[in-house]
Amino acid sequence: MAQDFAAAFGLGHSNRRIAVVDANGVCMAAIQALYHRVVILEEALDEARASDIESAS
Repeated sequence: MAQDFAAAFGLGHSNRRIAVVDANGVCMAAIQALYHRVVILEEALDEARASDIESAS
């Protein structure tokens, strides 16, 4: 697993261990990416709702 992590992210001093700080950094980056996706989806839904309201009027 540590070898896969090192290959995927290019982090760490060794491919035999995953440093806590590296794992936490990857988790934080993933959380930020998911947050941005949610924000974009919310904006798209708001626009669709506004369009539906206008077309229904």
